[in-house]
Amino acid sequence: MELHRRDAGPDRPQRNAERDGLHIALMGIDGAGKSTIAVGLADSLRAGGHEVEIVNFKRAMAGAEPATSGVLFHVAFAALRAQYAEAVPADPLNDLGALLAGDDAAVKFSEIEDGLRAVDVTRNSARPLLSSAVLEIVGGFWVHSYVQSRLRDGVVVVNDSFGYKHVLKNVLLAQRLSDPGSPEHTEAQRVLDTARGLFHALFGPTHGYWVDTDPRLAVRWRAVTGDVTTPFESYGLAGEHGDASFLAMQDHCRDAFRQAADQWRWQTVALADVPKDQNISGAVRRIEQDALRHLERARAAR
Repeated sequence: MELHRRDAGPDRPQRNAERDGLHIALMGIDGAGKSTIAVGLADSLRAGGHEVEIVNFKRAMAGAEPATSGVLFHVAFAALRAQYAEAVPADPLNDLGALLAGDDAAVKFSEIEDGLRAVDVTRNSARPLLSSAVLEIVGGFWVHSYVQSRLRDGVVVVNDSFGYKHVLKNVLLAQRLSDPGSPEHTEAQRVLDTARGLFHALFGPTHGYWVDTDPRLAVRWRAVTGDVTTPFESYGLAGEHGDASFLAMQDHCRDAFRQAADQWRWQTVALADVPKDQNISGAVRRIEQDALRHLERARAAR
């Protein structure tokens, strides 16, 4: 595991909530090890007496702020419906309309998502996926609202799936389904550029880390654990399937994350081709040291 530092520049947004809590965000490809790092980091900080909460879009949906979690619930359903609004299933017996119909307040999001994972999509359209990308930006506002509420309570927040990733994947899908130079392809890039600015200026964490992992390592690690690649982690929603589809999307995500990390001056945690446990423990130790230094400085300033 290697960690590359970028000094925070004068344009780094100031976080008022830093006086009370600490927001750590992780960004990286699917299967990079972000959630495992977050759990290890949270356990270690808790052992030191700190209150820690792991937060992401789905966790905030079920969080302790009813107004925020309620909005996120509806945004999540709208984004999912948009992804499948013009999708064509390989099996005509798979009724996508029935899966996505009804009052979203009456069903469980996880059940609908699990049902859609099993649907093999052969064709899709770019415009609904752009709609989903914009909805993910809306979700970013509300996830950040939840994070701020926890920071005000003095909680250390560890975001193991920074929301920019979800915007990015929808944009990549829209571009995959449109011709270069087409309005959809061009506007998809505009959406991503807007998101990159918003997630930095408005939603950025106290400390951000890009977990840089070769997608081929992620595939190998997943094979060991038995994890299955889903259409939400590949170009499955564009009608492409299998490891090649996963690797294509994750390679594109990795390139975009590198650009964002450079622009945002996030630190890079580079995971190497060694046993995953070694990577994770090294990453946890490094991020924990940064967190403890920040908390000590905050304590001394009070």
